[in-house]
Amino acid sequence: MEDKRQHPRFPVSSNKSCWLQYTDDSTMVAGIRDISRKGIRITSDSPLRDTNEDNFVIKSSWLDHDIPVKVRIVWQDTTAGIRNYGARFISINPENVFELLDSLYHDWVEESSQSFEQFS
Repeated sequence: MEDKRQHPRFPVSSNKSCWLQYTDDSTMVAGIRDISRKGIRITSDSPLRDTNEDNFVIKSSWLDHDIPVKVRIVWQDTTAGIRNYGARFISINPENVFELLDSLYHDWVEESSQSFEQFS
C-alpha cells in the first residue's frame, strides 16, 4: 500500500496522553495516537458519530488549555475489534498545531538519540 502522507506523524509518547471530546458531549471519545501538521490518528472503544465532519476539542496532558478543532474522518479500520480512524483537520488554529507538535517532536528527537546511542 502506497503511503500518501504529506507530513510526518509524531506519536503521542507513552508518558503523555491526548484525546478528543465532542464539543457537545463531555465524555472521552477517542485517544489520539499520533499527530501531523494536517491531521491525527485516533482510536476509540465506541464508534464515532455517522457524520463525516464534526467539532471536537483536543485535550492533552502537556497543555494547560483545550484546543477547538473541526475534523473530517478520512479513513477507518475496525479490524481486530479496535476502531482506528484517520482524521484531517478542517479548522484549527495553526499556533495550536505547533503547540501540539513541538512537545511530540522533542520526545521523538530524544527517543531517536537514545536509540542511536545504544548502537554506538
